[in-house]
Amino acid sequence: MALVGQPIQISSASTVLMTVPATLEASLHSLLIANPTDGNLNVTLSYFDSSTSSELSLLTQTVTGDTTLKAFDAPINMAAGDKILSSASGSGLIALVSRFENSSTPPETGFRAQGNYTATTTYQTNDVVFLESDSNSYLSRTDSNLNNVPSSNPSNWQVFGAVGSAGSGFDGSGNASASGQLNIGTVSSTALISDVDGNLRDIPLSTKVSGNYTLAIGDVGNQVTINSANVIVTVPTGVFDVGDIVSLVSVNGCTATLACTAVNAVKAGDLAATALHTLDANGVASIMFSYTADLAVLTGNIS
Repeated sequence: MALVGQPIQISSASTVLMTVPATLEASLHSLLIANPTDGNLNVTLSYFDSSTSSELSLLTQTVTGDTTLKAFDAPINMAAGDKILSSASGSGLIALVSRFENSSTPPETGFRAQGNYTATTTYQTNDVVFLESDSNSYLSRTDSNLNNVPSSNPSNWQVFGAVGSAGSGFDGSGNASASGQLNIGTVSSTALISDVDGNLRDIPLSTKVSGNYTLAIGDVGNQVTINSANVIVTVPTGVFDVGDIVSLVSVNGCTATLACTAVNAVKAGDLAATALHTLDANGVASIMFSYTADLAVLTGNIS
C-alpha cells in the first residue's frame, strides 16, 4: 500500500477529487475542505460507484471563511474506477485529499470445488475434492498434487468436511438404534410408531360427550365423540394454536351444535363466519385453527 495525497482546487463545476485506478483498490484516508477566503462557501460531495455507474450524494455543507472542514470521520474503502467528486457555490475552496492505494491487483483467493477425486487429475492448492471411498471432502495443501490419495496423504491433503458419526435413532421396529439410522423400508405391518397420544395411525378418543362440552387443549389431535342428543360443543378462544386440529364424531343418530361465538368459524367453502354450526347425525368433522389461533375452518358433515 502507498500513501497518496494532494491539494485540489474545487470549482462550481463537478471536480474529481479522487479516482481509483483500474485493477487497484484504495481507501480514502482523509478529506479536508479548506476555505481561505473571507466569505462562506457551500461544498457538495458525491460518490461515483463504477459497478453500477451511478452517483450518490454524500453531503452538502457550508464552509465558513478562514476555516477547514473535515469531511469524514472514518476511511472510505473504494474499488477500481470509483470516484469522489465535489463542487462549490463559488471559487476559492481547496480539497486536501489523502488516500491509501495498493500497488498491484490483489490475488484471487478462495476454495475451488473439483468434484470427485481422480488419480489422473493434477490438483492445486485450495482445490476441494470428494473421496467416495470414505465420503469425506479434502482440501489440497500443495500445488502439482497428482496421484496422492487424500485419505492416506496428509502432507498433500487435509480433511475439509468429514462424514458425521452415528447418533441415536430408530430401527425398523420403531425402537431406538445404536446406528442412528431410520430404515423405513424394513418397518413391518405390525410395527407401531407412537407419540404421547398413542399410535400415529389412529385418532385416539379424547372424551365421550353426553352433555354440553367446551373443547380443551387436550383434544388436539384426538377425537371428541358425541353420544347424546342436543349437545352444545363450545369452541373457546385463547386455547388453541395455529395448526391445531380437533376431530368430532356423532354416534347413535345424535346431532350436536357447535357454538363458535368467541372465534371466527368458517365452514369450508363458505365466505363468511357463522356463530352456530350443526354436526350432522352420525357425522364426522374436523376443526382446524388456521392463519390465526381464533380463525377456525370446519370440514366434514357440518351444516
